[in-house]
Amino acid sequence: MVGHLRLAEEFQSRLETGAATTRTALARQYRLTKPRVTQLMELLHLHPDILAYVRNLPSSTPERLVTERKLRRLVKLPLPRQVSEAVKSLPGFAAHRAQRKTAG
Repeated sequence: MVGHLRLAEEFQSRLETGAATTRTALARQYRLTKPRVTQLMELLHLHPDILAYVRNLPSSTPERLVTERKLRRLVKLPLPRQVSEAVKSLPGFAAHRAQRKTAG
């Protein structure tokens, strides 16, 4: 899952720097479909706490625990609701969020 997020961030960076001008161009460069590029880039609309949680997942985390499908469902929700749903559906997210609050 972390790899998908990194790829989405790379797409965003390429668009911002002009290395790619459109999502269609990104799709061609990465041999993906434009809808797939869009799906991945939508992950960047997750609440910052959820993004931090995904970025910090240990490499040993089984993929079935935090799936792209779960995250794409969260993206469709308003930001506050994303958090409340993440607490219910993402193992360890509540502890991660509590740790961030006490550290920050």
